[in-house]
Amino acid sequence: MIARAEALLRARPEAVAAMMDGIDCVIVDEFQDTNPVQFALLAHLIKAAPRVVLVGDGKQAIMGFQGADARLAAALAAQRPNDAHTLDTNRRSVPGIMNLVNDLGAGLFPDYAPLAPHRTAAGGIPIDVMRVENKTATSKGEPLAKGSHHIAERIRSLLEEKRTIVDRTTETPRPVQPSDVAILCRTHDKAREYADCLTHLGIPVDLAEDGWFTSEVVTVARAALAVIADPSDAFSAVIFLTHGPAAVSLEAALTAVLDGTLAGHPALASLGALQDRASSWTAARLLAGLRTEAGLDDWAAGLEDPARAHADLARLDAEAAAFEAADPVTRAASGVFGWDIRSFLAWLAIRADAGDDARPDPSGSTALGVKIATWHASKGLEWPVVCVTGLDWTVGERANTLRIEFTGWDAPETLLERATIHYHPAVACREVAAHFAAVRCEPAAVTERCLSYVAMTRARDLLVLEWPDYVKEDADTVSRLLVEEGKLELGTGEITVGKSKHPARLTNHGKAFPESFADKGIETATEAEVRPGRPETPGPRGAPLFLRPSDGGEATALWSLETHALGAALSREAFDDARLRGSALHLAMRVFLQRPDRAIDLGAATGLSPETLAALTEQARSLRETLAEHGFTDLHPELPFDTEIAGGTRVRGTVDLLGLSQDGREAVIIDYKSPAPASPVEAAQPYLAQLGAYVGALSTLRPETRLARAGIHFLGSGTLAWGSPSM
Repeated sequence: MIARAEALLRARPEAVAAMMDGIDCVIVDEFQDTNPVQFALLAHLIKAAPRVVLVGDGKQAIMGFQGADARLAAALAAQRPNDAHTLDTNRRSVPGIMNLVNDLGAGLFPDYAPLAPHRTAAGGIPIDVMRVENKTATSKGEPLAKGSHHIAERIRSLLEEKRTIVDRTTETPRPVQPSDVAILCRTHDKAREYADCLTHLGIPVDLAEDGWFTSEVVTVARAALAVIADPSDAFSAVIFLTHGPAAVSLEAALTAVLDGTLAGHPALASLGALQDRASSWTAARLLAGLRTEAGLDDWAAGLEDPARAHADLARLDAEAAAFEAADPVTRAASGVFGWDIRSFLAWLAIRADAGDDARPDPSGSTALGVKIATWHASKGLEWPVVCVTGLDWTVGERANTLRIEFTGWDAPETLLERATIHYHPAVACREVAAHFAAVRCEPAAVTERCLSYVAMTRARDLLVLEWPDYVKEDADTVSRLLVEEGKLELGTGEITVGKSKHPARLTNHGKAFPESFADKGIETATEAEVRPGRPETPGPRGAPLFLRPSDGGEATALWSLETHALGAALSREAFDDARLRGSALHLAMRVFLQRPDRAIDLGAATGLSPETLAALTEQARSLRETLAEHGFTDLHPELPFDTEIAGGTRVRGTVDLLGLSQDGREAVIIDYKSPAPASPVEAAQPYLAQLGAYVGALSTLRPETRLARAGIHFLGSGTLAWGSPSM
């Protein structure tokens, strides 16, 4: 769209003249975030303007992923040095913060111009460094504290001690409030982690999450509307059946598609009734019908977070009202020309693609909470207290990045004529991936320098840094960038940057939970809790329509329980959470048992170290031999199942390993767990309900097969705890 507009202005000078008629001055703010394609368009207006003001800061050029390049602003300033004016004052941060930023900036940026702090020093030490030694959620089956727990505890203590900050409006001291505090994270997933910890301590949170358009309840509602608009839309019908109130199995839904009976499925009858009225009803009225007649409201009430689901539905209602109220010109400008259901669905997709995808706050009270945002989203904002997390972020361009490069900046008005497109592919081979990453190392480092500057300069009175002590010296992380280029050193009671020393509060935080979490009984996700599955949904008789294996069976009692050593224990890999590590270990075991010829690719596919893969090779070999000794020679790794148990409830999941005897009359079920517990028998107890679900599923799916054994394979310790189930 921008390129076509630029072409129009280039070809039609009279269009430029018409646009600039009566315009005395063109002002472009945040110019460092202008990409060359946008500038090519602006250049026509700038050339025709009597006066032009470009405002920007190259140290805040963080929109590289959108094609912005700070070198454009630098080239323009170099071409007209007499017209370039540099600001020399910072009116936001107290001197202690700004002095630290200035010293770091001298090492991070060429020709850095320090900013003199305008404000006077406030009470207390303005720099707080929390040195965190652990990044993993569990070790040997035991939950561990992470940076999110320690940051939440620090915020709690600041609120409890009523740390003094200076009110921006009144410029008078007052105690800090939750809304005065911000936590800056690198990703939305990390933001949710910090929000959960704060919520656990009873501290209100302001977290703007994206993903409304693809949230579960909105996805189902959109699918229902699509079926109403077009009953032959089999894809949307399958989504509604399998993800919506009916919770039909995917196998059953696809069977109906193949048999040609999908349109007559009983669970679609409510949509068929609404279809008859679709031509005379508005989108808002149809949504109301979906919520009542199709059961969306009752279904949403049974989801894992019903308040969030109903808030998402409420926004969908608001979108329908906005769609109906929009004037035809506005709707046509967005590419929507009708008023029917298809047009409404297109309207929703266009708004989501444009970035309007925030999920509404279910409580409606976020304005008083601790703000949690990404580094990128914090730009242009400020808070009295800012906690900067994510310094362990790896410096490097992400795979699948598409970018535009330019051969020079001497003639900005002709940039598009010298543009080339470059693509950073995602490849499995580590050596090839490293080659592509190395090519883009410096541009990625430029972005990280700017992001670091932006994050630290959001703080007015107190800057809290979550420092990752677990990062190795040869790692390519933001923390190492600050150390190596910024010359930052952490001492006792101070931070040294080059030859300058800055007073700071430095504290060490280990793997133990803060007392505030221990007193409340921190609920740390275990591997069993994070296995794939949908939340429970109540059925018409009160029983859930769907259960995960972890909560879907009777606890299986194992008698004559025995343990069997399968091989060497595993080293602890540096994964962000238990899910990533568990997925990598599961994939490795599947390959070793089913496709050992592909084991050579496991390092690149899983990120596991050669030592870990060697230990898993031994464990897989020993497990196969042990099962063969008991007559289980037919092995089926990662076997999915979907079955109905008593009361009509369906249980869906995946059995990590099913072993069958040669005649198929006896079976063994093995479930993998990552920990390395000291007592495997005790550690197996929390997983017995999950084994019970597998046992029940097997008895339903293969009634002719007797389950002879079931057990847990603790990969971390290379130990098998198994026995004969009583049920």
